[in-house]
Amino acid sequence: MEFRILGPLDVRLDGSTVPILGQHQPKLLALLLLENDRTVSLGRMVDALWDDDPPATAKRQVQNAMAALRRSLTEAELDPVARVGEGYRLTTSELDHSEFTTLVRRGRGAAEAGRFDTAFMTLTDALGVWRGPALAGIPGRIFEAAANRLEEERLSVMEDRFAAALASDRSAEFVGELRELVAEHPYRQRFTQHLMTALHRVGQTEVALAAFDHLGSRLRDDLGLDPDPDLRRLRDSIRDGEDSTIHSSAVVSTQAPPPAQLPASIRGFIGRGEQLSELDALLAENPQHSVAVLSGVGGSGKTALAIHWAAENREQFPDGQLYVNLRGFDTTEPVKPVDALHAFIRALGHNGDSPASIDDAVTLYRSLLARRRVLVVLDNALNADQVRPLLPIGVNVTLVTSRERLTPLTTTESAQSVSLDALSRSEAFDLLTVMIDTRRLHEDELAVYRLTDLCGHLPLALRMAGANLANRPHTSVATFVDELDSSSDRLELLAVEGDPKAALTSVFDRSIAAISDEARLLLLRLGFIPTADYAEELVIELSTEEADKTRELLTRLADAHLLERHRPNRYRFHDLIKAYVSTRLTVELDETTRDELVRRFTDWQVSTPRGEEFDNIVEACRAWRRRPRIWKLAAGLRRLLHWTVNVHTVTQLATQLLAETIEAGDPYGEIEMRHLLGMTAWVAGHADEAERYCREAIALAAVQGDGDANGTIRTNLSTVLSTRGGFDEAAQLLAETLELAEQTGATVDREVRALNLGALYRQLGRYDDAWRIVVSSEVETRTTVPQSTALPAGMLYFDMGRYADLKAWLSWVLAEEYSQLVPPQVRTIALGLRGEVHRIEGEYEAARTDLDQAIAIAERSGRTAIAYEARCTLAQLHCDTGEAERGLALVEHVLATPDAARKPDLLALARLTAARISRRIGEFPTANHHVSAALEISESISQPLRIGRCLLEKALLCADLGDGSQAETLGRQARDIFDDLGVPEAEHARSLLDTLRAAPLQR
Repeated sequence: MEFRILGPLDVRLDGSTVPILGQHQPKLLALLLLENDRTVSLGRMVDALWDDDPPATAKRQVQNAMAALRRSLTEAELDPVARVGEGYRLTTSELDHSEFTTLVRRGRGAAEAGRFDTAFMTLTDALGVWRGPALAGIPGRIFEAAANRLEEERLSVMEDRFAAALASDRSAEFVGELRELVAEHPYRQRFTQHLMTALHRVGQTEVALAAFDHLGSRLRDDLGLDPDPDLRRLRDSIRDGEDSTIHSSAVVSTQAPPPAQLPASIRGFIGRGEQLSELDALLAENPQHSVAVLSGVGGSGKTALAIHWAAENREQFPDGQLYVNLRGFDTTEPVKPVDALHAFIRALGHNGDSPASIDDAVTLYRSLLARRRVLVVLDNALNADQVRPLLPIGVNVTLVTSRERLTPLTTTESAQSVSLDALSRSEAFDLLTVMIDTRRLHEDELAVYRLTDLCGHLPLALRMAGANLANRPHTSVATFVDELDSSSDRLELLAVEGDPKAALTSVFDRSIAAISDEARLLLLRLGFIPTADYAEELVIELSTEEADKTRELLTRLADAHLLERHRPNRYRFHDLIKAYVSTRLTVELDETTRDELVRRFTDWQVSTPRGEEFDNIVEACRAWRRRPRIWKLAAGLRRLLHWTVNVHTVTQLATQLLAETIEAGDPYGEIEMRHLLGMTAWVAGHADEAERYCREAIALAAVQGDGDANGTIRTNLSTVLSTRGGFDEAAQLLAETLELAEQTGATVDREVRALNLGALYRQLGRYDDAWRIVVSSEVETRTTVPQSTALPAGMLYFDMGRYADLKAWLSWVLAEEYSQLVPPQVRTIALGLRGEVHRIEGEYEAARTDLDQAIAIAERSGRTAIAYEARCTLAQLHCDTGEAERGLALVEHVLATPDAARKPDLLALARLTAARISRRIGEFPTANHHVSAALEISESISQPLRIGRCLLEKALLCADLGDGSQAETLGRQARDIFDDLGVPEAEHARSLLDTLRAAPLQR
């Protein structure tokens, strides 16, 4: 299959055209062919189809169009397109541009070897590959830029072809064609040079000199330029009759020495291996024409990287290296593109006046570079508009450094984006060794690593710290680090005396100055918020702009490397940028604005519990603990206790804020902090302490009259009491708060409390009441109550043996789309339930998978008691699969834990499990000891279902021991309990009794 872009887009197979139909498919194919054997991102495809105005469905439309394109190609032959991540890559050796490039390389090689006839014929063949203007009929900024680049390649080859023709004495054949080309391209001086040579050789010397005069007048009048030195020398040679010069001038042009403008490489360049590899790969993949944009926060070492790579690859660019500091983020005005062009034009050997207009200067600059291989380094660029006129054409490579990402260059110029983050810890350490005696650093490596952390692993900050330490040879690293760490303005110490422009504050000043007032204000407002990162939704809440505008500002700040989008829809500062903004700029925010930001932050955080916000809430509470009513923010942590592993952190914070509220005489804050402390104690397994704090909060609320107006504290106290066996009071509290929720129309509270009451009835063995409450609201629950509060329904289904309903419920709770919404505690219990069902149904591998996952999640989230419950089920599974000894060892480990000692429910479960396994392996005395203990515990906390299970287990034990009479008595007791509860385990008891009656044992 042949692909052709040097003319209208065309695909051919066996001489026939393969139709590429639709609005988007031809553009996408053209783009893939322009990037042959390179991956094209989905974003670049969107840009190619819609320039700067893509629709909301752009990505989907691209994917649909690519699917249609691949079908078209596949129907014709094999599909040459591969999906690479979110992008696509087309690889083909049958591309006309590849054929053109190969022929050009051969032709130019022949000319350099003096084989001009061969060069002429080969270059003629190369031009014969063209069928018209490249990519004719395909509109769009990206395609127009590509077409212009390809056209420049064609014209350069035409110039070389005429040079080869003239060098082989074929002047007369091409006078007419050269006249047409000079008229068509009046400013391309090589065409006039070839025409003058041809005219002189056919005896039209006066006409040749007139052609020079005509060009000179046009250049001066239109561009303010003089003809090139080569052309002037040719004019003089023709006038003086120097045929040898005339002959050689057609092929060889005299050039100034190659420019070598690169600054000296920075001493002790360290790290950046990944970025250096990216640049090496860029050069290897596209040696003909490449653009790379090196972007990063100020001080990240972009210039050092560019210069280091350029110096290492100097030999790849025999025609020189151009460099300009565009001063995009300097204290002076940025360099104008036309001024940079004039400097480059002079460096490339042009001795005449440079054009005054930017367009003419670009034309001359690119003409001078047309047959050279040069590296161009555009340092410290402000924006894409400053860079575009300076991009060369032909076989050249350009490195651009900027604090901006310069995204427009990646879309319109196929630029490769190379981002620079902070150095690694080890690289930061190595960088300091360049400036400081190694022995001094190794004397206290811990202090050195603290120093690298305080410098944010930023190369400029590290170099400044290293320079200051080097200038203080008698100061230990630890002393310097302590000064830096304790300073109220760390950035003040990260400066070199006598060089204010190099100070970090100066670097950051210039970055901030380059953004809009709206972006700067958003940055200030975020800098006031003392958190590690910011959700996009929170930023919108804190912003003074509308949502869409705020998103634009976030993108702008990220492009400027003042913020980093480190996860989807979450942003953060670099450490030193945060220090700069929070210490130097937020002073501009008045107290009213600060109060407003605290209020907005608090309202957003407490509106919906978000597990990923835990650390941010804690940090904000600590930083703002002296602010009035900050306890409202801390109180929101109560709803995150099922998410976080660090309950101790919440306890410490709540204790501190409790003291603050008491000192401030704020009774409502005191109520909330005592409530919070109660719930942290409960989650930590200290039920007595939890009960005390909750009762204190309720008592204080009663004094205030409305301190527990919505009944939340009483609801939570009922939960605490139920774990301590106080079921009657717990039921009374729940009934009271449930009625309150019904009166106030609080739908979610009503459903949650109904489910809790159902769970309590289940504990009490009131299954009819539990079933009525839980199952009747279960359908409604799935639309009004999150999975995290719907556990009672699943537990009830399990007890009742309704495994089909339980599996449907589990599918809802454990659904992938809810994985970020279900707290670890709930997910663990749900997995444990599913594992138990799999075990009961003999699906042992599935059971093991679920139980292992439940244990892992519970341990990661600090819920050890729940992990031990899952281990009891796993122990029973070991027994079922012939590994009883292993199961017994596991449950004995559970029995030895503090959780088992503190939690009677867990202790009863573990004892009963140990009894079952011991009986199975014939350890009857041990089994009797465990089951008797389990029965006693279950009776003390009034758990009828477990009492029935213990009685059934004792009956089975008696049967195994041959005591049929006692077995029958216990079996009947178990059966009666199960019948009263309405649970299916009554059938197990009946089966035992039937067996006993059928085969009487010792009476």
